[in-house]
Amino acid sequence: MKEAYKGIIAPNGHLPIHGHSPNAAGELITTTLPPDAPDNIVLSPTMNRWGINGQPAHLPNMLYSVQGALSREGLIKDTWVILGDASNQPGTDVARLSTLQRLHEIPHPSRLFLLTPETQRKTADIIAGKAKIPREIVDAVLTMTGYASQRAKLDVVAGGLALVANRPLKTLELDDDTIIPEHYGVLKEDVLPHGLTRKPNSQVLLDDREALSEKMFDVITNTISPFFTELGKTVGEVRQKHPGMRATHKFKDTMHGELEKAIKGESAQFVVTHADIEEDDLPDADNSLIVATTATKHGVPDYRTVKIAQAHLEAEFPEEEIPISSYPSGPSELFVYRKADTNVDSACIARQIDENTAFWPWWFVSNDRISRENPLQTVTGHYRADNELLPVWLQVVYERIGQQYAYLSGIDTQVYHNRARTGYRPDLHEQATASLVGNIAALEASRRLHFDPSAVRIRMTRVDPDYVAPRDHAEQVYSLMDGLAEICTRKLKDLSSRKLATSAPEDLRDIAEKTDKYLDVLGSIKRKLGGSSFETFYYHLNREVARQLNFFADVLDAMPTVIIEAQKLIQRGNYPVVEYVPAQASIKNHPGSEVVVFQR
Repeated sequence: MKEAYKGIIAPNGHLPIHGHSPNAAGELITTTLPPDAPDNIVLSPTMNRWGINGQPAHLPNMLYSVQGALSREGLIKDTWVILGDASNQPGTDVARLSTLQRLHEIPHPSRLFLLTPETQRKTADIIAGKAKIPREIVDAVLTMTGYASQRAKLDVVAGGLALVANRPLKTLELDDDTIIPEHYGVLKEDVLPHGLTRKPNSQVLLDDREALSEKMFDVITNTISPFFTELGKTVGEVRQKHPGMRATHKFKDTMHGELEKAIKGESAQFVVTHADIEEDDLPDADNSLIVATTATKHGVPDYRTVKIAQAHLEAEFPEEEIPISSYPSGPSELFVYRKADTNVDSACIARQIDENTAFWPWWFVSNDRISRENPLQTVTGHYRADNELLPVWLQVVYERIGQQYAYLSGIDTQVYHNRARTGYRPDLHEQATASLVGNIAALEASRRLHFDPSAVRIRMTRVDPDYVAPRDHAEQVYSLMDGLAEICTRKLKDLSSRKLATSAPEDLRDIAEKTDKYLDVLGSIKRKLGGSSFETFYYHLNREVARQLNFFADVLDAMPTVIIEAQKLIQRGNYPVVEYVPAQASIKNHPGSEVVVFQR
């Protein structure tokens, strides 16, 4: 972009800090978590995102933006920030302190705690010893670095704090590559691509190489508080302030279809909003309790992983993924829903944590050991299916116990997605299979969830050794992965033809390098698919998914005990954490107060 305007996000995606002194006082101390939690807690799972060894430093940007927002809105005293920080690189402690000392620019930032690998191991040692739970299960929710494990460890702490407080707490979970900008821009109607108009809850997808300027946007002040405002209220109570707010069974999400259009160079605009027809309205919606608030990110779109893999292979291993960004193109409009056919965005979700919801299985926890023991190595680590329960969970609650809970979305807060494009998701076909296979397991788990009569403990019906996953779903996964193999085969033929048509050394080196990459990916995919035999693939998939389901059942059985033990540790002042203790700040500038919004 050739021109930009003032707001929050700089050309490199980072947040410049004004007047930073490398000698700013402040220290990291190993301590224990106080039992007197405030009303709000911002949670973030992270690992190796402090900016060590040239890696993307997303986490500092998220922290600066959140602390700045809390300060501007007078929420500092009412909010803690807790990081589930699994960082394990050499130099992590130095990078943490260097980054956090820059918070001295914010007057009296919120208290900030870190769940580090060291403190979490101490916690796991105590809880495993007291509760007599298998260590592998305790580690799955306290020390492991899988996607769901990272989120579960934060939920254990939040649940323990809520039980100690004996009142609901409001938690906002943010991924470490998101930002709450001080300002955001909404594209003006007269600059929208041909055929598009402003719509509520919409975003326009534009090629990053297009020139955008300040004059194309209405600049709006952003706030973080809408995540918390309506939590714990009924839909009827919210409708008193927002009459006509729609509440539907499902919501409408057209992003993925519009992304396909944008990739082809067509005008594209997506909406994430309520369903259209009245038949989709929730009956007796006014009595539904709003238990979670979500937002739709703008910035770098969240493509399906298999789609990124397809594009990556088709484009012959580009350094960056498809250069498309999304921009708000209409006003925010509140809406409510209970379930989704796509996803509920876990990158920016606020939840009410209380004596009931603290024990809910928000995340599908997998076991990477089980995956690696599949002889085909279809998945080589944890499943990328941590948030696959969110779209169906509230419907499960309603069907099992008849209580109506709902998600609220369309809030005024805009969240910028600052995900790195370069070097993103190495071995994309590995990530794709972890997502696709994980989706099978998570959905199978959701179908087997049930409540104890207490309506607090949630259990899952275990599966037999002869369990068989839905064949049609397995066939879809096989077909998508086989499609990646077909791209490799086609590209290898093309490279072979190009090799015969050139003698230029540079071209030959490029062809040889790409040929090796395609051969590696093709061999890996064929191995994952059982040598192109669906029946072989399906046999081992069934064994793996069965074991993962029973592992998750063990996790569900243990979670209430782990949370209650965490409650006891917190109450006694024995839950180990690291706290950042900043110096008293006198600088008035907030991070991002005079920097750039939409510059690439």
